[in-house]
Amino acid sequence: MSKRPEASPAAVRLRAASLAFGQRQILQDLDLEIPSGQAVALIGPSGVGKTSLLRVLTGAQALQAGSAELLGENPQTLKGAKLRALLLRVGHLYQNDALVPGLRAVHNVLVGRLGRWSLLRSIISLIWPRDVELARAAMARVGLEDRLAAPISNLSGGERQRVALARLLVQNPELILADEPVAALDPRLAREVIELLVGLAKEEGRSCLVSLHDWEIVGPYFDRVIALKDGRWFFDGPPGDFLPEALAELYVDEKANGGPRA
Repeated sequence: MSKRPEASPAAVRLRAASLAFGQRQILQDLDLEIPSGQAVALIGPSGVGKTSLLRVLTGAQALQAGSAELLGENPQTLKGAKLRALLLRVGHLYQNDALVPGLRAVHNVLVGRLGRWSLLRSIISLIWPRDVELARAAMARVGLEDRLAAPISNLSGGERQRVALARLLVQNPELILADEPVAALDPRLAREVIELLVGLAKEEGRSCLVSLHDWEIVGPYFDRVIALKDGRWFFDGPPGDFLPEALAELYVDEKANGGPRA
């Protein structure tokens, strides 16, 4: 009888995770498991702790209690080469796209390979880009093949986020963590970028956890929605089960300022 294959570890796992800044409790005794291949939207009002949660997962922020695992490893217990090896398996997408303005798109896309290149090869690639065809293929998948040689300063906000997505494709991470990656874009471009991000992750069989402020952008793209409020899970389930009255309660403190659109 053939041996049964071992199940893949969860992409993300929290156990009784708690975090406080001074007297303010950010995360309170949170449990969470995100299986491999699942696309999850993390929503909630501004300042609720979404960014702190993502920082905990990468080991950049220590928990006061509980534990956090990323791809079966606890980043809080790793140092040096072992931590770098784990973080190479994780791709990041930020609100400000984290591109280098003085470089062309091709150089920025190939930044996704730097962790796997020697220092010498990395330096040479800044002058004469290496693996140009790899970068070209990634740019083609995000609809920007004709902008491969364009300076980043010449690209629009939406185009820059697509370049950042191409960089993720070149990195080929097992898990994508995105912190409000479309907050600076208008709603139409934001939906396009989220559709592309989640679509690419699913094509590659990758997990993604994407922090979003505006419920309208969640759309039909995600398998699961998790809402965070007052340091605790407010909702965890399929997007279709998140009812308008729950959305209104989640953002009740922001209503006076317009709040997110339902």
